[in-house]
Amino acid sequence: MRSACLRRVRLLEEAGVIRGYQATLDRDEVGLGMMVFVGVKVERHNDTEANAFREAVTALPGVRDIRSNFAIQTVKTPGALPLGHLPG
Repeated sequence: MRSACLRRVRLLEEAGVIRGYQATLDRDEVGLGMMVFVGVKVERHNDTEANAFREAVTALPGVRDIRSNFAIQTVKTPGALPLGHLPG
């Protein structure tokens, strides 16, 4: 026999009010301990250059300067982590 609370939770899930549940992973433990913000200055600001940069994300001829900033502390953890580097 289900509890009244569990029934309410199931109804909220079925109605789409509760969309899902998540696990909060330790970034260091999954090999993502360092977060880096990178700013890139390009020579020209237009759709062609932006699309080429987005596709390549490497040293393009239009890249004038690249600077990296390192996060000292995480204030708010974003959503999903890129875990493609982990086995299985």
